[in-house]
Amino acid sequence: MHLQHRLPLSAIRCSHAVQHILFGLWLLSISGFSAASADVTTPHPSASQKSEGVFLVATEQLHGSSFQQTVILLTHYSKRGATGLTVNRPAGIALQQAFPNVHQLRQRTDPLYLGGPVSTNAIFVLLRTQQPGKTMHHIADDIYFSTGKNVFTHPFKSTPYTVTRTYAGYAGWAAGQLQNEINRGDWIMVRTNPKIIFEENSGSLWQRLSKRWTGKWI
Repeated sequence: MHLQHRLPLSAIRCSHAVQHILFGLWLLSISGFSAASADVTTPHPSASQKSEGVFLVATEQLHGSSFQQTVILLTHYSKRGATGLTVNRPAGIALQQAFPNVHQLRQRTDPLYLGGPVSTNAIFVLLRTQQPGKTMHHIADDIYFSTGKNVFTHPFKSTPYTVTRTYAGYAGWAAGQLQNEINRGDWIMVRTNPKIIFEENSGSLWQRLSKRWTGKWI
């Protein structure tokens, strides 16, 4: 698995990240949504019947950094590293605005989210479905992870997805990096029902989860 080096926590502010991501989205839009998928490895859909997702919740030690008050759903974790999506940071722009030239998204008023500082010009999707495709990777229950290219290349109305969340970029850690950050108190780990990511008020997730601690490192 190829993981890009994560930027220093103090190097990126949200406003700068939004500007960079919107520029990347503009490039994707004028190219007909030919988003290149990042090299992200996740468990195969049939590999697990998990009912809980694993969330990283930023502690006060990350105050003032680009990860301040973020909640990240882990999409992959192993000895080689980890990847995840920030689920509580909307970009302030609707999908139809971010991708005006993508026919499947012209009626989509749901927000784009900032998934993380790695590969910010790539699009990823969390979705709920009872009919997962071969390119979808199981998170928990009926929730799956995929790239935007795989999800949005077919007419949206013909797909069996009940709800989706779309993210620009992802968060990534090299081998041992995330463990070190947890050990020094940057994150707490919470296991809970991942359906909370589809709630309308994502802004309250950090407040709700920051007081919980449901286990040691994986």
